[in-house]
Amino acid sequence: MPRVRDTVLLSGWLFADLLLALAVLFMVADNSTIRFQSVPPPVLQANTTQLNVNQQPSSCQGRFDALQCSVTISEVAS
Repeated sequence: MPRVRDTVLLSGWLFADLLLALAVLFMVADNSTIRFQSVPPPVLQANTTQLNVNQQPSSCQGRFDALQCSVTISEVAS
């Protein structure tokens, strides 16, 4: 029966060596060298000439005290 005992001990050492190798790989893999490129937020523009305080523009509906207006917002090309 000494053969069975030797294989159990050998498998234990192999498992320990595997864990040691993985620990070394994780220590060597330095994640601080990874740089993420920051993307600037989009610049939005609104066409405010659609809204006119003195008269009800065509983009607005409802009474003067409860106007509901729609304005087009777009992203600047640059």
